[in-house]
Amino acid sequence: MSTTTSTTLPLYWDLASLDPETRTTAARTLISTLASFQTTFEEAGAKTDTTENDEDSLEVNCAPDVSYALKRLIRGLPSSREAARQGYSLALTELLGLLTELTVGKTLALLHQYTERTGAMTGEEARDMMFGRIFGLRSIVSSGILSRSSTTIEDFQQIFEDLHEISLTKSYLSEVCYHVLISMLPMVDNVKQKDQVLEALVATFVADGINTPDQLQLVLAIKKYAPDFDLSKQFAAWKSANILDVENLPKIARLLKEVSTEDEEIKSNWRPQLHSVWDTLLADVASGEKTTKNKKASFQEFWRVAVDESLFEANASHERKYWGFQLVEKAMKQVPTEQIVFVFTENFMRTFINNMSSEDRFLSKAARHTMHEIQKLCSEDSNIGFGLIAKLVGKYGNQKFDKAIRSKMIDSLLANMDVAGIKSYIEFLTKSFVTPEENNNDSTRAEGQRSWAVDQMVGLIRNSKIPREEEWIAHVLEFLFVHAFFDVVKAGSKVSEVNVVAAPALSPATRSVCQERFFAALGEVSTMPPVAKVAELGSAVLKTRKLNGTMNSGDFWAEHVVQRYKAIEKDAKHYKLAVELSQESEEARKLAFKTIEKVKADIAKAGSDDTNSQSRAFELLFLHLVLQQLTDPEESNEVLDELQSCYQKVFLDKKPTKKAKAKTQESDEPEPVEVLVDILISFLSKSSSLLRSLAEQVFEIFSDKLTKKALHLMLEILETKESQTGEDELFETRGEEDEDIEMDDSEDDDVEVIDMNDGSESSDKEFDDEDDEDDEEDDDNEDVDEELRNKIQEAMKAQGILAGSDDEDEDLEDMDDDEMEAFDEKLAEIFRQKKVEKNDRKNAQQHVVHFKNKILELLGIFVRKNPTNALVFEIILPLLSVARSTSSTSSTKHFVDKTMALLSKRLAKNKEYPKQFDDKRVIEVLQGVHEFARTSAQKQMLEVCGSLSLYISKALMSEDGQNANVENVLNIYSESLTDYMTKKSSHLQPKFFLDFLQRFPQHSWPLFNKLLGYTDPTESIKNYRQSQAYQIMSVLIQRTLSQKSDECNQAFLQEVPAIAASLIKTFEHALNDKPDAKQLNTQRLREVLKFAVTSIRLTKNLEKDTTKVSNLAKLTFIHTVKNEQLGPLVLSLATNDKYTESSAVRSTCSQILSMLETGLALPAKVKVESKTKAKAALNGKRKKGQMNKPAAKKAKISKQ
Repeated sequence: MSTTTSTTLPLYWDLASLDPETRTTAARTLISTLASFQTTFEEAGAKTDTTENDEDSLEVNCAPDVSYALKRLIRGLPSSREAARQGYSLALTELLGLLTELTVGKTLALLHQYTERTGAMTGEEARDMMFGRIFGLRSIVSSGILSRSSTTIEDFQQIFEDLHEISLTKSYLSEVCYHVLISMLPMVDNVKQKDQVLEALVATFVADGINTPDQLQLVLAIKKYAPDFDLSKQFAAWKSANILDVENLPKIARLLKEVSTEDEEIKSNWRPQLHSVWDTLLADVASGEKTTKNKKASFQEFWRVAVDESLFEANASHERKYWGFQLVEKAMKQVPTEQIVFVFTENFMRTFINNMSSEDRFLSKAARHTMHEIQKLCSEDSNIGFGLIAKLVGKYGNQKFDKAIRSKMIDSLLANMDVAGIKSYIEFLTKSFVTPEENNNDSTRAEGQRSWAVDQMVGLIRNSKIPREEEWIAHVLEFLFVHAFFDVVKAGSKVSEVNVVAAPALSPATRSVCQERFFAALGEVSTMPPVAKVAELGSAVLKTRKLNGTMNSGDFWAEHVVQRYKAIEKDAKHYKLAVELSQESEEARKLAFKTIEKVKADIAKAGSDDTNSQSRAFELLFLHLVLQQLTDPEESNEVLDELQSCYQKVFLDKKPTKKAKAKTQESDEPEPVEVLVDILISFLSKSSSLLRSLAEQVFEIFSDKLTKKALHLMLEILETKESQTGEDELFETRGEEDEDIEMDDSEDDDVEVIDMNDGSESSDKEFDDEDDEDDEEDDDNEDVDEELRNKIQEAMKAQGILAGSDDEDEDLEDMDDDEMEAFDEKLAEIFRQKKVEKNDRKNAQQHVVHFKNKILELLGIFVRKNPTNALVFEIILPLLSVARSTSSTSSTKHFVDKTMALLSKRLAKNKEYPKQFDDKRVIEVLQGVHEFARTSAQKQMLEVCGSLSLYISKALMSEDGQNANVENVLNIYSESLTDYMTKKSSHLQPKFFLDFLQRFPQHSWPLFNKLLGYTDPTESIKNYRQSQAYQIMSVLIQRTLSQKSDECNQAFLQEVPAIAASLIKTFEHALNDKPDAKQLNTQRLREVLKFAVTSIRLTKNLEKDTTKVSNLAKLTFIHTVKNEQLGPLVLSLATNDKYTESSAVRSTCSQILSMLETGLALPAKVKVESKTKAKAALNGKRKKGQMNKPAAKKAKISKQ
């Protein structure tokens, strides 16, 4: 070996690196270096021809470094160090190709020498040798040296024998051995003894036929590279020599399950990875190539037999089903797009849904991984989505697929589809509705499928994540409308695309479902902005409601439906109206159509935006009422008549003269807006989200015209009790259930919900979730039902039993079986009736509460749209009263929270407020708010009242406000302050007053003297209230002086003597040790001392400006407190045994003494002695193991 070997030695280490790039670089450098050595060696003429297949011949024909490298690389193949096998085999492959004179025989001899297994080896060592030989054989094949003329048939046979022996020894190495064989086949074609090689190959590996996936893969490769080679003997047990012949599929299925017999017994050496032959088969069968001689199976046929009926059959093992899930993922990636739908077969769908339905299923993770792959595939190719959805919800799937597997898979697939895919899905739903796929004569099944189809259509409109287009939305609306109200009597109409006769005919139940879904869909589009505007402006268009419910043309969706209604009704040859309308309804409808046309004409001429909006509101009402007439003709006729009258008064009647106005005011005839509000309220009483949306949309337009009477009409509804009596007052009929309960609770655009329990915002909750809990609470809290007791007593008397008598047990014993059975039935009937009554009460409560929620939403719209309207004050007291008087249950909680939110979040936080109003009335409202605050036991109610009080005060004390208003506001706050300071039962809190002082410092100083009076310890009802008076005064002083006006400064300085006197009196009281004296605890004293510090600091700051306070110098703190009272009192407090334990009290007292400049100071020993005494006393008590109780007991005895 030459000295240059040292330059290549480091490269061998890099060949084993786990980094592929490092390995490749090392191999490239090594081979280029060795090539240079070999060229130099050959040019020197050292090379000698020899045919010996031994190690010595290498030394003769190769440069020393090359010879060393060849042996080093082969010897390193069995190494298990990092990636040595990969790196060494890579370099060996390149080196073998470089040495043109090296034969296969010589290479095999070296490979056998360095990878020979012996009996003395451990199992791991023997395994490494087998891996080394496989990698060596693969390098020989990959290098291309098999194509050299020196290669003999014996060389091929040797390779075959090596691979065959390894494949039989270790089954897990069998597949890779066959891969090496298959990689040899392209080179065999260039060998002279081609047939002999192939015969040797077949004789070695498939002599007994094709019975394993490895053998199948090998035969497929032979047929590919040597199509003329005779394999008839190997196919003797097959139906056809064409492997993918339809008749061969059952055998392929058994073979791919890796069993060779009919016993279907799975092997013990099962592997989770799929065999690579599947890739070859899928690629072949999915290509779609047909042969003329043999019948090649299609992908659909192959999948059904080899996968669905084999790996996914009902009795298949978990292991095979696991393979099946992998195959589904593999097939979706390999087969053409149009054939992917064939993967979703019956058995697979059953297995998929079952394992997706619960995480406890054995293959749940595998199924979910497949689901994610499906979603990923659809996100990459929007053309796949429709076909997959059709399969998932189709014949072998589940129409409620997402619910069955507890996921949003269908929604996800829909979101990834394009418009063309959505249209295809709608067409699929249409066919599913018109002609159910199977069991057409089964009306129940047809009803279920049709109900599902229309639900899916409405779901598409509701789904904002899918691509929307006006064309398919209009088609869905028309489809639902036609089947809701018409019968297609003859197919082929050119008026509408919905022109196929349904078979079987639609049942009344299906018709009813179509009507409900039509109005639900119309409700969705009525809150939807134009599709084109959304595409143009994005989310910006969602900030306004003006365009909601309109198409790209500007027309309402409702108008589009009405126009289609007219056109379809005229085509009597193909359509028949399924609803019979009376003569009165026909006339009302015709008049409505005329009015609609007139309104549209007026809109075209209108120049005022306000008038135009009102006209469009009337147009919208007429359009919807014409459609509602199809479901409720009588009531719609009545409302249409009222609406016609209202429209006439608003737009067509001439403006009344002054006399006429006076006459109208004296009469009881309602204003048009009052009639309109009454109509809108009637809409809200219906169980329809569409009518609710319509009412809110129209109310928003007319809210600025609202009168006090119309407002009170809504407030009266909120004051109705949540009971059966209340329900009877509000509704003519009972028993209705809101289909949009969830929507009532979740679509609160104008009212944000707050939680009355903790004051935090709470999420919307459905009312039905806690029914059972309500029952239990009702049972626990319900008083004894006298009516129930009386009924039971009557039943007992009827059987001759005197309830409550001493002989009651004897009476029961005297009853025979028939009498006892009759008695039991009577009791059961009583309790059943009681339960029904209880449910009726609950339903009535929920019905009323839902209705109130809708009215509350209108009030929210009014407050939002009209913040400067004086009528906003009129809703405050009624809403507070409603919130406090409403019984607290799970059903009413959301309503109460929503009411409070309207007051605190919407009204009280309005930046705008009314400027023109009745001062006297608003003062009455403020007085009422304070009365609520004084008597409210709920913290949240008090906070809301505080916010409302500030809002009203702001309006009364605005820049344009009169002094009288300021005085009235202060009087009201003064009364509340008196209530708080003098009544122990008062529920007011300091924050109620502090917020006012912070908000209106310029008006608050008149409250100072009243606050100062409440600091008198002899007059205070509680020490806490006294300390709070000081705290409120502190804020008042600071906020007043922050205005930095001479007037405020003078006002404060004038009160300094009174402040000093108050502090002296409080400190003296704190030092009073008489038993009957009210003791001021440490915490309260600290708050008083903080006030003293604040007062002294502010006074000293003002004294610095002598020009403004010179005339009041004798009144200031600095001259008043230097007397013999305040300084010593502060010093006494700091050294008093009651307060000496508090470091905060001592430090504050020290600060005050320093600020007073009296020369007094706390002695250092006081602090030390205090600590020492306290510590000694505590330690003494601990040593005795006793604390306060023995001392107290001793004192009690001595007292006695």
